[in-house]
Amino acid sequence: MAQHDEASAKYRETVLNAFREVEDNLAAIRWLGAAAKDEDAGTLAAQRTLDMAMNLYRDGADSYLEVVTAQTALLEAQQSSLDLHTRQVQADVALIRALGGGWSVEALPSDNEATRLPDQATKAP
Repeated sequence: MAQHDEASAKYRETVLNAFREVEDNLAAIRWLGAAAKDEDAGTLAAQRTLDMAMNLYRDGADSYLEVVTAQTALLEAQQSSLDLHTRQVQADVALIRALGGGWSVEALPSDNEATRLPDQATKAP
């Protein structure tokens, strides 16, 4: 009876850990998705700032220091955006793993299949 109770407790612990991992990864994906949208908007704003700084510099209304400052801000925004998107992909993979799924190399499409346009996929030999 004690062995049965121990096995039941281990099974319950495994199931609860699996649910926790799935919920944690779903929450991370949700949060990272919202943060990535905000960061992408910040990157677009930094790009517009750089464009304006370049226009002002070309017109002689501003120094090149403003352009360099805008370029630095854009690079930092792009790096932050890339970091968030990387973390989002990692959370996606962790969710797949937590669900017990995965994929094998054999299940992946070939290079030709992956680069084929959708309308060509139905016409493939």
